[in-house]
Amino acid sequence: WVEYDPSRISRFFGGKDTIITNCNYYDKPIKSNVAEFEFIKPTGIDLEVYEKHHNSCNQITLTPEDLLQKYPTSTYAGYVLAEYPVELALQGYSCLDHSEECMRKWYDRGGGEESIKNRIKEAKEAMRKYNDYAKLFLELHPDFNLNGLIRKKYIMCLGFTGEEEEAQRQLEILAKGCGKEAEEAKNYLAKKSERRGGLEKKINGQTNTKE
Repeated sequence: WVEYDPSRISRFFGGKDTIITNCNYYDKPIKSNVAEFEFIKPTGIDLEVYEKHHNSCNQITLTPEDLLQKYPTSTYAGYVLAEYPVELALQGYSCLDHSEECMRKWYDRGGGEESIKNRIKEAKEAMRKYNDYAKLFLELHPDFNLNGLIRKKYIMCLGFTGEEEEAQRQLEILAKGCGKEAEEAKNYLAKKSERRGGLEKKINGQTNTKE
């Protein structure tokens, strides 16, 4: 266990210039379980990114777009891909069953048909860029800790840009893993299989009736 001085916690919450002397929540020593952290020194391209682009606070100063363009194979790129705001990429997989309809609803923000088409065109261009970066990163970093989220976004972008076969293949890869995104993929594939089975039974039943 690690014990914390409650007065220091009080000072922290009170701010630099305000010391809270009476705080009922912290009148006894605070205990916490011990956590261990392993810090790995950057190597290879990660070291190059860090040495060339970190500031005095050890923060990388490149914009997300610049980092992806200049260092798409670095692990820093993985964090960008996991957080990168791709519209529709975090919607449910069921959107892929009617992707064009889903995109029209999402980008129908007024301005007429031409405006909707332009928004969809721009969105698809952004998704294709994401596809290129995600494909390269996932191939080079199969064990990255945020790959589930990256692959989910990749799958959605593939589906919305007309690459259904690759989206299906990536879904099956994701479903074999673990974590929230893997469970979502498993559930979607299971429901999709059930729907397909039900449709096949219906078709077979109609065929038998005609015979």
